[in-house]
Amino acid sequence: MNKRNGLISMMKFIFAIIIVLFHGNSIKGENKFLIAYNGYICVEFFFIVSGYFFAKLVERDWNKKTNIYKDNVNIIIRKLKKFLPFTIVASAILIVIKLLFNEISMGNIFLSVFNTFLVDMSGMITYRINIPVWYLSALLISMFILYPIIRKNKEKYIYYFAPLIVLFGAGYINNNFTNLDVWNNKWNLFISAGLVRSMMDINIGILIYFFIKNIQEKIEKISTKGKIILNIVTFLLYSFFFCFIFFYERTGKLDFFALLIISLSTLLSFSGVIYDKFLNNKFVYYLEKLSLPIFINHFIFKDIFNKMGSSNNYKFIFLLIIYVLSSVVFSMLELKIMDLIKKRRVKKIC
Repeated sequence: MNKRNGLISMMKFIFAIIIVLFHGNSIKGENKFLIAYNGYICVEFFFIVSGYFFAKLVERDWNKKTNIYKDNVNIIIRKLKKFLPFTIVASAILIVIKLLFNEISMGNIFLSVFNTFLVDMSGMITYRINIPVWYLSALLISMFILYPIIRKNKEKYIYYFAPLIVLFGAGYINNNFTNLDVWNNKWNLFISAGLVRSMMDINIGILIYFFIKNIQEKIEKISTKGKIILNIVTFLLYSFFFCFIFFYERTGKLDFFALLIISLSTLLSFSGVIYDKFLNNKFVYYLEKLSLPIFINHFIFKDIFNKMGSSNNYKFIFLLIIYVLSSVVFSMLELKIMDLIKKRRVKKIC
């Protein structure tokens, strides 16, 4: 299996932009219309892909004789080092904006710390200064729970526990909320709906990884004609998913079918049968890297342009375009600065 996957990299960027558009629906302005109304379901893709790479990481550690729990902590620390520089900057800017408009109290500034440092999905009472980072919090908590369990149980987890978590997770959300647009809607004893969603999707990614691994020999024997058919199927699956996001009326009825579609799309994308060599380049990998800061930062500009739109002096489409471009450009600049800081630290160590 390839170390880098150009199609997955490109989809990360595309789905990050769709999430930006989805949250842009709250911006006001003249001639308002809705766009990417089902864009929340793109989060499923990110959870599933994260689950795939998480499974790869756990499998690599299966035969280690090191302390499982220390390894688990080290994995989370590495993730936090990747996420926190962006979440801290975004939260600081959002606090300044809200202070300027007298929209936040000192108490809520203190409470926003739990959101900024990605522990709020544990159930902490917090002020969510940057709502989208619930995904990162749920991701880290889910991985922290799952790593020692998977590493200790290995095949038992893959063939028994993972499918059950997916099935009962989907059943719980479907029966209690009917759609997948849940993140912290309801607290059930010791877990939130968002964590159930996270666990379900991550385990789909885990199952995809081991399914592909187990049929790798069969995949390598697929004929050219068969690969062409699978490429067409993958294109059609992604096309349906995009149509669902942009054109289907939001009722929640098709959410779980759409989850099945994106799961199959991701499976085929990772299978190695897709002709994506033209996507395996530095530019696409850069877009993938850019998707994280875009995801974390876009609420800054949603707040700014929502205030501009409330005056009704600007057209919605104008504000939406500037909002998306601002999110991308700011993230590009921030990413560049972060990379320069990292390079200077490496030079000092050397």
